[in-house]
Amino acid sequence: MRPARISTILYLLLVFLSGCLVGFVGSRLYTAKTAIAAPARKSPEEFRKHFVEELRGRLKLDAQQVVSLNRVLEETRQHYRESAKTIQDETVREIQALLSEPQRTEYDKWRAEREKRRKEAFKGK
Repeated sequence: MRPARISTILYLLLVFLSGCLVGFVGSRLYTAKTAIAAPARKSPEEFRKHFVEELRGRLKLDAQQVVSLNRVLEETRQHYRESAKTIQDETVREIQALLSEPQRTEYDKWRAEREKRRKEAFKGK
């Protein structure tokens, strides 16, 4: 084959392959999924209201059952908070037992800063 014919074939092959590449990339960009923002988290009160309404509708609860359900949920919430506080206090004691005195001081300082940030973040909501 003549060199001109070989170069023509190579150029056509190059144009074909670059067209395939552009088509592939364009297709990927066209069909790319956009990021979907997660729905905002419900507050505990909103979650509880939705939970009670869903059970009331699905189970056809009467007014007295709804009152009792709310009482059970409130008791459970209080029990959970008490249990969580006990577990947290025990964990802090165990961590403090592992630390030297200077480390314990820094750990207490860190916990105070963390609690302050948590309260500030809670205020903002």
